[in-house]
Amino acid sequence: MSILEAAQYSFHGFTVISNSGKRYSSDMLNVKWIGLHYASMNNCGMTDEERKGEWEAVISLRSN
Repeated sequence: MSILEAAQYSFHGFTVISNSGKRYSSDMLNVKWIGLHYASMNNCGMTDEERKGEWEAVISLRSN
C-alpha cells in the first residue's frame, strides 16, 4: 500500500510498517487530516525512500 493508504489505516488505530521495517503507531504519526492525494501527519524522520515505498498495516492485539 502507499503512504496515503498507510495514513488512513493509522488514522483508524492500526500500526503501520514502512518498507525499511520501521513500525509507526497511530500516536507517532498523529494523522491530522486525509485528502484524496495528501495526508497531514508527523513524518517521524522518514526518508524519501520510506515515504515512496510500499507499506503494510498490522493489527496489535492486546490480552486483558
